[in-house]
Parts: sequence; C-alpha cells; structure tokens
Amino acid sequence: MRFRWKFTFVVLLICSATGMVSSQDGPYGHYTGPRSLGTYSHDRRITAKSFLANFGAVPSRRDTYCVADANHRLFLHASVDSEHDREHLDEVFLSSFPNCKHLSVFAAKIDPMIWKTPEGIGIGSTKQAVLKHYGQPQYNRAGALKPGPDEIAGIGESDQIKIDLGDSSYVYSCMIDEKQGCDDLRVTQFGFKNGKVLWILISDSE
Repeated sequence: MRFRWKFTFVVLLICSATGMVSSQDGPYGHYTGPRSLGTYSHDRRITAKSFLANFGAVPSRRDTYCVADANHRLFLHASVDSEHDREHLDEVFLSSFPNCKHLSVFAAKIDPMIWKTPEGIGIGSTKQAVLKHYGQPQYNRAGALKPGPDEIAGIGESDQIKIDLGDSSYVYSCMIDEKQGCDDLRVTQFGFKNGKVLWILISDSE
C-alpha cells in the first residue's frame, strides 16, 4: 500500500491544482476515520491466517486475497505489505462490485451485518451518515474515478475495465496538509454513488 498511496497522494495534489479535489475543514494531523471495518482493525495486527479463517480459506504466498459473495453482492480484497511484513494484513477494500482481476477468488459469505464500521457504516450507507460519524474528510473528490490497483486488485496497465467507482469520494487520514504527512499511517477512503457508499478502503500503511 505504501507505493500505491504515494501515487494516490500525487493524484490528489494534481487534482487539487485543477479543482477536482478540495480540502475541507478536516482536522489535519488527526485521524478521525473508523477504527475498524468488519474483522479488520486498526487497533490490532491481523494475520492473514486468522482473517482468511473467517472465510474458510488458508493463506498462501500471495500478496492479495480476494473473496466474493454473490448472494449479498459484496466483494473484498485484503493485502499484506509484501516489502515489510507478509504475515499481517495492512489493507482491505470492500465494494458492491467485483474488485479482483487475474487473481484467484474465494467464494464465501461476506456478512453485511459484520462488514461495517463500529458506527454502522457499510456498503449502502449514506454520505450524511459518514459525515455525522467521522466529520469532514481531509480531502474529498468529485467526478469519475479511474480504476487502479487500490480498487481493482491485480489490474494491469493494459486492462480495459469498465467499472463505476462512483461520483465522489472522501479521504480520512492524518495528513497535516497537502505537503506534510504525519506518523499515523491510518487511512480510510469512502467512495459514493448518488449519496450512498459504494466502496470502502481501510489501510494501516499510507
């Protein structure tokens, strides 16, 4: 996630210059996003083994694990930090659309009653509810978002994928301003479509 987030940060800076991304009155230097999503938590290190056990799967030497629940129309991928720690997860992406390409996918139940934040925010929640619980984001983005590896795991540069990632997104992190970060690496992004949560990314490695 570290390399990919650096890329996302550069995109934020470029879009800020063009007016596509705006900074709100978010509390710079202080993370206000959710502490957990489903069985993934900022408060404790989650091993890939224990995480996958919830879906009846076992870890291998891959960097990213994909799970799909066709009945609930929920899909997720979870990744380890391949450069520093292959045992523990550092990112989870949950969405209402398939989010893996060229990767093996486990078919398992993704319980929508479990896969929410502690405040009850999940896929389908309203933008107003996100603001109520977490306040103004550090950044918000309006306009169509092009799929990248954070959203579609395994995507290649030559892949042509037509997936609607929504019309806006919020970023909650500890960035102090557009040029200065902080020691708290937690970050959560919410993607919205027509005012409803379409996807959620939560990570411990900006």
